[in-house]
Amino acid sequence: PQPEIHKRGQTRLQILMKKRKKRMNTTNTPNSERLHIVILGATNSGKSSLLNAITGQQTSVVSDVEGTTTNMIYKAIELPGIGASLIVDTPGFDDHSILGEKRMQQTLLAVDKADVAILICGNKSLTDMPDLSSEIEWFGKLKERKIPVITVINKIDIRTNTSELSRRLYELFGQKALEISVSSPESIENIRQSILK
Repeated sequence: PQPEIHKRGQTRLQILMKKRKKRMNTTNTPNSERLHIVILGATNSGKSSLLNAITGQQTSVVSDVEGTTTNMIYKAIELPGIGASLIVDTPGFDDHSILGEKRMQQTLLAVDKADVAILICGNKSLTDMPDLSSEIEWFGKLKERKIPVITVINKIDIRTNTSELSRRLYELFGQKALEISVSSPESIENIRQSILK
């Protein structure tokens, strides 16, 4: 679906970004006044790698071990064309550890402050059609809160089910998922452009 259009043909996000740019000097913008971008996905979906690629820094620890990110990682950054932003890397939404429920409560608090969400989908299988029940649940939570969602298929450089997964996500969510590899500068630019829309 198309973003909600408000006054003068602008989306809610475009209006918000203009207001913040007028008020703020991006070098000393408090986090509460930054554009909040929350990255969501299953464990080992590449959330931390995406944060690192967007920021161009080793902000989050990256590992093949599931559940490496156990707490929220916040990174304040100036994004070209977007301005002062706060990117939030969240624990995997399929965290079933003892502390998993508490981590999901923290994730929901971050989602409640989000201006836009990046939802990484389908990483439980890189070859077959994965179970998408968690992605469906989180997409619903984001839409209930009227938060714009950028759906993403990550790891296209190593997965074999990209086309099939892309079709399924379009059927479920009514929007084309971005197909990315965090090692590709073009993919990161596509994410930045999607945030601007």
